[in-house]
Amino acid sequence: MGVVLISPQNYVIPRAFSLTELCSNNVAEYNALLIGMQIADDIGIKILEAYGNSNLIINQVRGNTKSDMKT
Repeated sequence: MGVVLISPQNYVIPRAFSLTELCSNNVAEYNALLIGMQIADDIGIKILEAYGNSNLIINQVRGNTKSDMKT
């Protein structure tokens, strides 16, 4: 899995990781989000925008529940 942090000045910090166990794509996406947030915290980033392609993870992080989502 990978994480890419990009500053407003377009400074790029790419990171790649290997998971130690097989998992679903949603678990991998969630782990990438957590690792990206940890890296951002470690280097002192205070404002962070996160992007992903897993609607499940995005909605969970936003606090949307199934009953909150529009069909």
